Amino acid sequence: MSYNFYGNNMAKQLLLNINKSNCLSHAYLIFGQDGLGKKTFAKLLAMTIMCESDKKPCLECKACKKVISDNHPDVKYVLGGESKNSLHIEKIREIKNDCIIKPNESEYKIYIIPNIQNMTIGAFNAFLKTLEEPPNNVIFILTANNIDLLPQTIISRISPVQLFPLSPKELEDALKTEFEDSDIELVYEKIENIVPLCNGNMGLAKKYLLDDKFSKLQQDSLNLCRLIAQKKEYPILKYVTEFEKNNQDFYILLEQILVHLRESLLIKVTGKSDVKEEVSQLAFSLSKSQVFNLIEFIEKVKIKTQTNANQSLMIATFVAGLKEIIG
Repeated sequence: MSYNFYGNNMAKQLLLNINKSNCLSHAYLIFGQDGLGKKTFAKLLAMTIMCESDKKPCLECKACKKVISDNHPDVKYVLGGESKNSLHIEKIREIKNDCIIKPNESEYKIYIIPNIQNMTIGAFNAFLKTLEEPPNNVIFILTANNIDLLPQTIISRISPVQLFPLSPKELEDALKTEFEDSDIELVYEKIENIVPLCNGNMGLAKKYLLDDKFSKLQQDSLNLCRLIAQKKEYPILKYVTEFEKNNQDFYILLEQILVHLRESLLIKVTGKSDVKEEVSQLAFSLSKSQVFNLIEFIEKVKIKTQTNANQSLMIATFVAGLKEIIG
């Protein structure tokens, strides 16, 4: 079961069950944080349903290849839900009208609807009516990053499929497979640095490897350490405000700051000298208790970045907390 989908054996078991029994639900909800492979798994599920081979999905038959290339006439993608309340009732009405048309070349008609958490209330209500009385040959494959944002009336009428982060070993192996044709030595070194920071999120790890954003965030963390050492509140606020719209980058930034804070403790305890200048500044400008308090505080903020907390408020809380600790 490849097609660039790693880990999540429980989700893969669904495909095996369909392959063995051909027992299908009229609607599936694939949910989990962004970067775990919801779109990839949605395609795998669509291929499993449409596959013409005895072993599904074969990835080689005409139907599978059409799904892979987004050219299958009976697999429809409903786009427009990229931001909050951006998936409107008109889209649902279009689906409802299209549902009554028979499939072109397959037994089923599949509608893949990403990010259904971004439906308006009106769209949810209209979609609920379609879920209650779906045509026999129609299957919905839905995705959402947070099942808690969906109405219970929708959840109760679908088959949920949760995707989980990979283990560190799974993530490392997956990245090495994905980048096996690259400069192995260079990529492996980056992978070793990135894996501990990405919480098993394959999409996030690939993002930092591909655009070298990780290197920029490493430098950002050093710049912020320098400002913390200088106890400059306004420059700190100005610097971290850039992360208001990207909590994943902010999470990595915090992880790197924690690394530097722990290095500064080593300087105080052992006199270690082979560190960046910004880390030395931290060690000599802050007391040991201040460093310990900062580590404890940033760990708490880091946990909040993995929730749906208001990012702007979290940034303000972060700066206020720093000011209280460093004076």
